[in-house]
Amino acid sequence: MVAISVAVLATFLGICNVKDDNLVQGMQAAQADKIDYWGVSGAQHPRGDRVGHDRALTLARESASGAARAA
Repeated sequence: MVAISVAVLATFLGICNVKDDNLVQGMQAAQADKIDYWGVSGAQHPRGDRVGHDRALTLARESASGAARAA
């Protein structure tokens, strides 16, 4: 009786583990797809504030080099 109970329990736990692994793989695939989507979207549509940030860095470099020349 104990052996049958152990075998049934082991089978049940094995089936649950397979189902759990399938769910985890599905969630990981969905997360990878979401990351890929945002990466492609970000590359195709750069944010406007990034352009302003780059321009601010350029101005800072120009003013620093101008200050060095003046000194």
